[in-house]
Amino acid sequence: MDCFYYTDGIISNKSTLTKLCILFDHVRTFYLSPDYYLEPLEKEWNYDKKRPFFC
Repeated sequence: MDCFYYTDGIISNKSTLTKLCILFDHVRTFYLSPDYYLEPLEKEWNYDKKRPFFC
């Protein structure tokens, strides 16, 4: 059985990771950069800045 563990660059909760390693055959760690979340928000903010405040 596989498990996915999403982390930020540094594994902050090692006890959780240890428990997952005991429970599952394979634990895959993934790193999601902040740009993954911020880029779509930045596009939306730029779009909103161009719209008039009062419609």
